[in-house]
This record gives sequence, C-alpha cells and structure tokens, in this order.
Amino acid sequence: MEPEFLKFYRIIEASVKLRPEDFISDRETVKKTIIGIKGLAGCVREFAMKALQASGNEFINDKDMPFALASAKIISGSLADDLSDLLHLADTAEGVDPIVIYSNLVRIMETFEEAFVNIKAVLERIS
Repeated sequence: MEPEFLKFYRIIEASVKLRPEDFISDRETVKKTIIGIKGLAGCVREFAMKALQASGNEFINDKDMPFALASAKIISGSLADDLSDLLHLADTAEGVDPIVIYSNLVRIMETFEEAFVNIKAVLERIS
C-alpha cells in the first residue's frame, strides 16, 4: 500500500472508531475526515489515470473514469458503481451532512481500498 494512501486511510479509520454523536459534534474531526476522503479519492484517481493510460484506454472526464476502469476489466462493474458514487461524495463532502459522511465511512474505506488494490495490481503487471 502506498504511504500517501495509508495516511488518508488512517484518518478515516480513526473516525470510524468514534461514536456517531462524537463524530458529528466535533467539527475538527469532520474536517479532517473530509480531507482523508478527498485524499483517498485523489490517490485512486491518480493511479486510475496511470492504469488507463498504460493499458491504452482513455476517458473523457472524471465521471467516466470508474466505468472506463470497468470496461478495461481493471475493476468490476459493481465496484465502478460504488466508486462513482463515492468519488461524487468526495467532491461534494463539504456540503454533505456529517451523519451521511459518518454512515458511509466503512463503505468509503472498503471501496477505495478495493479499487486502489486492483488498479495498483494492473500497474505492477504492466510495468
């Protein structure tokens, strides 16, 4: 696992250990968690672009990226759906109710980790 990815993953992991009411009432923790979510999303996006370019696949915009990964058989279709939803959540996190963020933390960790591992494996195979 890449150090940058792990750094952001651990931020979110710490938030998962909190009780919902503690998470929601601590604005600093919410802000830090949003940074972690955006960081994980950024790591996945960066590696996805490299993997798609290395495998000769292009995508038009960020919204298409998860489905381009699925088309290239880098991730599954269901993972592409989850990834698309969570990349959108990452992009709009500042405007999302903290309870919605909290209730998706485990899903965020699992989805971004699965996508990252699959993408990284493709990059290692190509290199």
